[in-house]
Amino acid sequence: MKRETERESTRFRALLLQEMRKRVPVSKQPERAAAFHVLKQTDTPSALVELGYMTNPGDMKRMRSRKWRRRIAGAIARAVTRFFDAR
Repeated sequence: MKRETERESTRFRALLLQEMRKRVPVSKQPERAAAFHVLKQTDTPSALVELGYMTNPGDMKRMRSRKWRRRIAGAIARAVTRFFDAR
């Protein structure tokens, strides 16, 4: 079960990155791991989306932009839709 969930999480991350790259700049190495409990569950595919740092003025400017937030939300929504459509 854990292996299947990890495979599904990897598939979702790939879809998410595809959608985000179409709409916003993405870091050079966007796929990193973290030991958060929610990311370690064996029955639910998951991904952590880090949108920026509040201490970074450029990131804060983007996060305050309604247009940028809409692009991010749209990219995430499209990735979720694609993920479930393929299941």
